Amino acid sequence: MENELAVISAQQKTHYDYMLSDSVLPTVYKESRENLPDDIIDSSLADVHMHIDNMKGKSWKVPVGEKIVSYLSDKNIVEAGVIFENEDTVINLINSLDSKEVSCSLVPFYFIHDPRNINRRKFDSLYSKGLVKGIKLHPVYDNYQISYENLKEVISLSKEYGSLPLLIHFDDRVESMYLTSPEKIDSLVEEMLDRDSIVPIIIGHSGAYAHPRIVSFGDGKNVQAESYWKKFERESDPLYSRLYLIRHSLQLALQYPFIYLDSSSYVNKNKARIISDAVNRYPDLAKKILLGTDFPVKAQHQGNSFIVGATIQGQLKALWNQGLERDLLLQIALNRIVNTY
Repeated sequence: MENELAVISAQQKTHYDYMLSDSVLPTVYKESRENLPDDIIDSSLADVHMHIDNMKGKSWKVPVGEKIVSYLSDKNIVEAGVIFENEDTVINLINSLDSKEVSCSLVPFYFIHDPRNINRRKFDSLYSKGLVKGIKLHPVYDNYQISYENLKEVISLSKEYGSLPLLIHFDDRVESMYLTSPEKIDSLVEEMLDRDSIVPIIIGHSGAYAHPRIVSFGDGKNVQAESYWKKFERESDPLYSRLYLIRHSLQLALQYPFIYLDSSSYVNKNKARIISDAVNRYPDLAKKILLGTDFPVKAQHQGNSFIVGATIQGQLKALWNQGLERDLLLQIALNRIVNTY
């Protein structure tokens, strides 16, 4: 188990040993399988990772509420983890769902930018109105490292309100991944255990976002893709391959009952194969994966239309094409955010 999924404890700190000793990237299946089974196609789905407020400096833009409602209805999303900062945004979306008579349970994640300086009055007010059911953190966007010291106020807040899940962005970019690197989350988990401060954690992007189009087919013809997945060039900071980042997150989810994975996005063939292999071998992982899109990232605005990039259905198809067993795929499709509480 430890060698196969790169199980590394914070005390051992042998991430480098694993990275150097096992960098085999599973070979992707080039050919598609037969169509998705009908029970999966017809499933009601969840999307754990949806931004409904714009983020300053980001190129993507959130569509108007009616287009969000259309997305939820068209894609059969019956539970949506919506990330917000402004109260009116959530209320307007609730009203839009009601006016369009679309049945979707919202799980609002309040975006806390500075976990060391929380506006408790605002948080308490939002919670009392039923507008907070989770907390979103983005260490890279807000420039802080994952640590118990930095997150202890958020963890305490989560416990105070019934163990609200923390959806945390994890990064795979060379210049910023040190903020969320494996030894950081290992140390956080150990300290949470030592202090009896356990709250649900959802690892954003399953540890590494992975660009949808950078795919290595294992034939040595695409050096750039091989490098993208298996190594980084710089040696100054703790850096890990994307293959390792994903496997490490899988291990955490398998080892700890309170850790879950956000799928955004599994459309990359390499990422889908890594996930499928692990879940086929360790079926309990199927219960720990929450489907998410990082909506509206990679989406396109075309006049009055709005085209979502990495859809939930597209990710399920990618996992199916990379060999995930039907019953396990169905389990992932049926997972819900509320089950993390």
